[in-house]
Parts: sequence; structure tokens; C-alpha cells
Amino acid sequence: MADQPAPVSSASLSIARHGYVVSGFPVRGSGGGREGGSRTGGDGGVGCVRLDYDGVVLTPRFSDAFSYALRAHAGQTKKGTAIPYIAHLMDVTALVLMHGGNEDEAVGALLHDAAEDAGGRPRLDDIRQRFGDAVADIVEDCSDTLETPKPPWLQRKTAYIEHLPQVSASTRLVSAADKTANVRTIVADFKSIGGKVFERFAGRTHGTLWYYRTLADIFLRLGPVALARQLDDTVRELQRLTGIEGGIARPDPTCRT
Repeated sequence: MADQPAPVSSASLSIARHGYVVSGFPVRGSGGGREGGSRTGGDGGVGCVRLDYDGVVLTPRFSDAFSYALRAHAGQTKKGTAIPYIAHLMDVTALVLMHGGNEDEAVGALLHDAAEDAGGRPRLDDIRQRFGDAVADIVEDCSDTLETPKPPWLQRKTAYIEHLPQVSASTRLVSAADKTANVRTIVADFKSIGGKVFERFAGRTHGTLWYYRTLADIFLRLGPVALARQLDDTVRELQRLTGIEGGIARPDPTCRT
């Protein structure tokens, strides 16, 4: 069974078209914008306010998910680095929100790797109980396996590619954000350390490029359109950097797992 997440504050986020407002912190008096929820402590007292600027409103459930993700991935780092893994989850969640995601999708983004990398089926069941079916479905459909040990790399990635056209638009949004964040990181690291960056990945250079090129093409066809274009541009940049442009054939099944 998954660990209990640490207690979190009741802070919430209101994401507006031109920025964001963090609410749920002590306030006094009145401020601008439209307020929802309630303020406690009497006139001019200290309490909690919820703000809505005609964007998606993130409730304490989002804070709970962040705390849960932090605990689930405790001690994990991004491949080949000392960067805490939560940084990747924050990156993916930001992309989801910047491309119109709702709270379920944002929570799904925070938790999208929790079952695959931090607990398997029991973790997924716990997420479903805590955060609901919509979030758990995103997490399940973003996972290329719930097995331990994991099946061979090429088998998992091929199955994920074949599965992607059948998933919901919410899952595609989170998945596209995940892949965009991954490829952006690879591009940045390639510019720093060159081709050695691919030593982090089971697919090495050819397999990694094949996987992301194939996924970008699927997202361009099925959406989300704006994020798919961003992913496509980033994959193309990586292809230019490596000198491997155009279509890329599926790797040989003997690819390292």
C-alpha cells in the first residue's frame, strides 16, 4: 500500500489568461478580482479566500496531489542527473495548465509516473481512491507498464504507441506534455554534453529518436494541436542536432533493454 502523503496547506491556485494568483493564504480586507469561497475571522480578520479570474481554479486537491507526488517519488532523480524527479512532474504540470488543462488533468500530470515508477497496481488503486477515476485513468493510460520488473524497452514503447490513439483527450494532453518536457531536456543536455546524453536511455540515439518522432506524428494527427506542434518542433531540433532527420525506422528488437 502506498505511503500516506504528508499534510498540506489549503492553498489553491487560480490560473488566469495572463498570469496566476496563488490563494488560500491569510488575507486582510478586500482585494481586486472576483472572490469565491469564504473569509473567516470576521470583518478585516485573517482567513482563506478563493479567487477566480475566469481561468481554471485549482483547489486544495491539487496541493494534496503535489504532496502525494513528492512523497511517492522521494529519492528519485531524473535520468543521469541529480535533479529531483519532482522537477519533471512540475514541468509537465505547467505545460498542461498552459495548454488549457483542468484540475483533473493537472493532478494527472503530477501523478502520471507514480504507478509506473513508484508502486505499480497498488499505487494506481490508491490514486483512484484518493483522487478519483478521471485522474487514475490518466495515470494508467500514461503508464507503459505497471509490472516489476519492467518488460523490455522496445516492447513497452511499441505497446504505448499502439495504445495512444485509443486514449482520452485528457490523457493525450498529459502525455504530450510529458514527452515535450522530456525532449526539451534532451535537447538542452545534448547542447551541453553532446551525444553522451543518449547513454541515459535504453533506446540509445536511434531508438529514442524513433520513439519521440513517432509520438509527435501521432499527436499532430490526433491533438492536442498546439502542444503537438511544440513537441514536433522540439523533436525536429533534436533530429537536426544529431544529424538524423526525416522518418526513422523502428529499432531492431535486439535493442538494449
